[in-house]
Amino acid sequence: MTKVSRVTAWLSAWKWVLLLVLLLAMSVWLNVRQYGDKREAAAQARAQAYAEALATTAGIAKDAKKDSGQLLERLDAIAQRGERTRVVYQKAAAAQPLAANCAPGQARVDAINAGLGPQSENP
Repeated sequence: MTKVSRVTAWLSAWKWVLLLVLLLAMSVWLNVRQYGDKREAAAQARAQAYAEALATTAGIAKDAKKDSGQLLERLDAIAQRGERTRVVYQKAAAAQPLAANCAPGQARVDAINAGLGPQSENP
């Protein structure tokens, strides 16, 4: 038997096995590729979500910085107004000391009202 006839006999006996092995290899390659594509899509979706979260967080931080400055300015104004009120009240109290059994005089009440500013009568 010649070499060619032996190879031909072997191929005719094993051709279906070789075909199935080839198809199995192609199926495995396709499955691995699809799995990789799925993982890549999931990674891209996570990266997109992280980028959106980062942009949102940066916006919040920017707004917080601006709000913080405004709040500090308002707090400073409140502290200055409190200091002025305290000074006015101290001067009114020093100018008109109270007896132990006495109510505050009009000058003290006016100083308190000026320090409190306009207020609504409704609760």
